[in-house]
Amino acid sequence: MEPLNRQMHKQVHEIHSHMGHLETADKQSVHLVEGEIQASTDQIFSHLERLEILFSKEPPNKRQNAKLRVDQFKYDVQHLLTTLRNFQHQCYAREQQEGQQEELLSRSFTTNNSQSQSSDNIEDYYLFKLPALKYLNMETTQVPLTTIENIPMMTLELEKLAVSFSVCTINQEIMWSHWYK
Repeated sequence: MEPLNRQMHKQVHEIHSHMGHLETADKQSVHLVEGEIQASTDQIFSHLERLEILFSKEPPNKRQNAKLRVDQFKYDVQHLLTTLRNFQHQCYAREQQEGQQEELLSRSFTTNNSQSQSSDNIEDYYLFKLPALKYLNMETTQVPLTTIENIPMMTLELEKLAVSFSVCTINQEIMWSHWYK
């Protein structure tokens, strides 16, 4: 059992050194180092299974100490695997960010005036409710002047409709309340 413990301890230290190489490795060799780390951890897990069998055969006074060593190895390997996953996640996030930067750098931007009337224009009806509507630059908004001039009249008509709808609803509720009494 002791030689297997020493071998696993040596492998854990090798994985630690591989983790140090991960940060300094170039993009092509990173995958090789990750593969080495994964192979080493798989080998350690197989040794851990064997150690669990062996420590169960130990005398009771040594069994507790052997179990603690096996649990410590499990913890160490899980910690190393988590570190590897975090490193892989950071690399993936970095690649995504670089891709987005490249996309933005290669994208050609144009002014609003150079775009034709297309489906890219967003019609915002809440724009007409803004008090600063009188300061609107009509050349860049692409909204006909007649539409803006009709807003106050349409607002009054809509308010009248809302009031008459409310009155009708109240009358109907009163009628229904008398009906059910």
